[in-house]
Amino acid sequence: MYIPFFADERGSAGIVVIMVIFAIVSLVLGGVIFFGIDDLETGYAELKSSESLLSAESCAEEAVLRIKRDANYSGGEVFVGNSTCGIVVTGNPCGTCEVNITSVTGIYARHLRTTVTKTGSLVNITSWQEID
Repeated sequence: MYIPFFADERGSAGIVVIMVIFAIVSLVLGGVIFFGIDDLETGYAELKSSESLLSAESCAEEAVLRIKRDANYSGGEVFVGNSTCGIVVTGNPCGTCEVNITSVTGIYARHLRTTVTKTGSLVNITSWQEID
């Protein structure tokens, strides 16, 4: 097959091959970058969600310590790192009480519910669960 454009130009077929290879490499790299960014976003969301859960657990432990010191503790707001926890204690004074914790880290929130029994200075956690 005779193509007049390429007949007079030496190396023009090589340029076309290089352009085709460049286009294929660009498509592959574009896909890799797209999926890489998606993976980074997913990893960031998992990190912040886990950070919020750890903060909720820390706040639950803090609530148990405060109930041990004062059976009339009814909750409040606690700051843990970049997270804010809301603690609500029902069943005061605490013989058997329920502690609800909501931890917020950025746009991620996690919720815990614990049940605590207090007898004298002894505090027992009878239930500890993450709720939706």
